[in-house]
Amino acid sequence: MLLGQECLPSLAACSSQVPGYVSHAEQFAAKGVQGIYIVAINDAFVTQAWKEKLGVSNPIVHFLADDTGDFTTAAGMAFDAAGLLGNTRSSRYAAIVENGVVKSIFVEDEAPSVTVALPRTSCRL
Repeated sequence: MLLGQECLPSLAACSSQVPGYVSHAEQFAAKGVQGIYIVAINDAFVTQAWKEKLGVSNPIVHFLADDTGDFTTAAGMAFDAAGLLGNTRSSRYAAIVENGVVKSIFVEDEAPSVTVALPRTSCRL
């Protein structure tokens, strides 16, 4: 499972998606999910601090830094957030990936809404 996060975790509106996936990690594992990868256009220090702030210890949950935004842009998930967040950011999404192939993806239409990229929607928890 791959999750795109658009902004820093210190903003309340930007912190609502990820904790749901973290708290349901065992349920995802029971459904066959081998890893939950949270990607943000930030550096490794920010993503590590975010992981620590959330108290994540489950070995299937990983925080990935896309410091240049290259991955997010190549995936077609980048948007210009200069007016809201100061630079390019990732759309908020949840993608189900099997053997390197995206099987389904849930993308939020407008930041910072969180309606379709939630655990109950993407994996029917």
